[in-house]
Amino acid sequence: MIMIKIMNTRLRLYVNTFKNKNYINVMSTLLLNKTNLIDYEITYSKNMSRPSKTLVNPNLFNLFSIVKIDPYSEIKEDIITECLNYLNDNFTLENEVESECDYILIDYICLHELYTYIYNCNYNRNVVIRIDDIYNYPKIQFIKLMSMIFLHVVISVSSYKNTTLVVCTDKIHSIKECKQLNIKDFNIKVDQYIINFFYDYNLRHLNKILYVNNIVQGVHSDVIYTELKLINGYINSFINKRHIPCDCLDIYTSVVCNYIVCKRCFRITLFDHFLDFQASEADLNAFL
Repeated sequence: MIMIKIMNTRLRLYVNTFKNKNYINVMSTLLLNKTNLIDYEITYSKNMSRPSKTLVNPNLFNLFSIVKIDPYSEIKEDIITECLNYLNDNFTLENEVESECDYILIDYICLHELYTYIYNCNYNRNVVIRIDDIYNYPKIQFIKLMSMIFLHVVISVSSYKNTTLVVCTDKIHSIKECKQLNIKDFNIKVDQYIINFFYDYNLRHLNKILYVNNIVQGVHSDVIYTELKLINGYINSFINKRHIPCDCLDIYTSVVCNYIVCKRCFRITLFDHFLDFQASEADLNAFL
């Protein structure tokens, strides 16, 4: 058991050119190749780094920046559990670390705070790093750097929020101290397979959020609130593997899409996947 401390105009642009030409199924995890630690220099900036074209389609990102509805606002507390579920190891969330084998969750917003924590970590330490919104290059440079200083690194991404967990096992190298400023560049070249993974991930995520916002335009706000609350309840149940006996007598029929949902157990039938990557309910259940 591994523990962790812890507009009337429709948005019509959908891009489907994936960098990974062998892309078939949605991949939620990526094992990073172990690489040797190289010399690097940290460059700082007064401002936050802008989104990189190598990681996100700029036109798609501009549309995404003006959307008004976050369809997964009520499951943000479940994202860590979701990402851990995609890993083969048996993780649980605990309030404190009990042994050197446990993993410490690092959940800072600023990149220099994440870096400083790693800098201060002892050798052999295991950590899980949460990084949100990987649209700029310094963030994937940081992930690349982790693959140099830890013996084993695997990343797991959420299907609902743009969130990545970087699971790092056994720190074997030290790193340079950094200033408490915005990091502009680590001056590290990132492997193309890592760039492609995040470009495809961002592409799917932005397309999905735009699609949802496109569908609900013109729908009464009360209906949107009800439907998204039920959908979030459904997702929450699967993430947390929460199944209760239910006769499913209190049914809500969607006004927006082709599904019905039980208000008590959140079981969904005739799901048409507009809130998920999967093409069917069976695929969705297997994915979660």
